[in-house]
Amino acid sequence: MIAETQSIMYNEYLPALLGGKQYIPDYTGYKKNINPGISTEFSTAAFRYGHSEVNSVLFRLHEDGSVYKHGHVLLRDAYFKPNLIENEGGIDPILRGAINFRVQETDLLMVDEMRNALFPTSAATPGKSSGFDLAAINIQRGRDHGIPDLNTVRQKLGLKAYTSFDEITADKELAKRIQEVYGNLENIDLFVGGLAEDHVTGSELGETFHKILVEQFIRLRDGDRFWYEAHLAKEEIKEVEATTMGKMIRMNTAYQDCPDDVFFATQRCSGVKDHQCIPILLPTSDYMSMQSQNEKLTKETNDQDYTIQTLIIVAAILGFACLVCLLFAIRIAIYSKFTDNDEKKPQKGVEGPSNETGGCATIEMGSSNRACEA
Repeated sequence: MIAETQSIMYNEYLPALLGGKQYIPDYTGYKKNINPGISTEFSTAAFRYGHSEVNSVLFRLHEDGSVYKHGHVLLRDAYFKPNLIENEGGIDPILRGAINFRVQETDLLMVDEMRNALFPTSAATPGKSSGFDLAAINIQRGRDHGIPDLNTVRQKLGLKAYTSFDEITADKELAKRIQEVYGNLENIDLFVGGLAEDHVTGSELGETFHKILVEQFIRLRDGDRFWYEAHLAKEEIKEVEATTMGKMIRMNTAYQDCPDDVFFATQRCSGVKDHQCIPILLPTSDYMSMQSQNEKLTKETNDQDYTIQTLIIVAAILGFACLVCLLFAIRIAIYSKFTDNDEKKPQKGVEGPSNETGGCATIEMGSSNRACEA
């Protein structure tokens, strides 16, 4: 299982992400002088590129490609809810949707489920503003970890430092906005700058993130003394590498028509050649239908959020009113008790319940008793 996972990572996933197999050289054996440790630039910035690719919706499909009977589900409504898998058809509909629909572009944009509704903090406060902002968290995490700026990292990787914001991206408006935010090239956060870069040809990544991932995954492989190619026979290696991610899905689920190249969206690709998608044009009517479904789902969720928020406000007002009434009732009860006690106290010049001894009232105070005795 470990060998199959390693093979899928290096023979399917990385070539699809990086733009081909040419970026990862052939394996030549274990190298004991290679440190396979994870660099903080990789873990804290570069490998978080996927946060930009996340869709707002978990698409769920029937075997014929139609929308699943329980419908798609907004990501914000799926966090920490495994019951959606257990009670609504298992993992198969989700796998079909994930493989059929393409991810978001790798860039500086993130869907609302990542920016405002990540891990909603309470079921009582649903809605767009109830969760965390993952983009802000990633930026702050990089600063907390002491990640150098974009240009410093590029120079350490042997890449040329940028001399103008226009060199980062061909998008002039984006370059202008980055300049307005940072002012100086030496201030750009690695996570932000890496996502902003123009992509390497055929890749999903810009030059800096591309270089970080290539360097990291080569070290992970060459510095691993348990790497599958270092221990298995040629026949076993051939068998392992014949097990694609699509084949594993077919072996373990009811998704029997799952394609081998699961890292390319079947909705957009008629096939895969040299680890590149062979695109197909999506009919305008189908695209508009999909957009309409997504907009309807988003509107329904927003309407539900607004209704719940309104009910919460009304409940808070009623609760406050009840609290005020309760406090007022307690105040009246206390006032009435003190009034009754005042009426029972003896008045001056009126014979009270005190016992008299020798013309002196006995009062339970030692000093007064001694004064009377004198």
